[in-house]
Amino acid sequence: MRRNLDKIRGIVAHAVQEDLVLTVLDVNIHADLVDDQEVLRINVILENAPKEVDAKKLSGFPRRLHSKLREIDETAFPLLSFIEQADLPRKRAAG
Repeated sequence: MRRNLDKIRGIVAHAVQEDLVLTVLDVNIHADLVDDQEVLRINVILENAPKEVDAKKLSGFPRRLHSKLREIDETAFPLLSFIEQADLPRKRAAG
């Protein structure tokens, strides 16, 4: 299946910002197979870790996102990781 990753990134970023009220800096996507099921491993890079997140909203988010992705004929299930920008490895300066 040929995927429109830019469109998927946009849907993910918009959904995170709207549903979870988190500031998204970047979205990285990698397609994979888990137990013969196609999945999208999605890393959502956040500006800052939220002080509080509604656990009910967060636990149902992958299912709601999956519904939005199906609207563009994406059938793989999203597996999400939320990463604060400060937790990413720092790039070394050339020198």
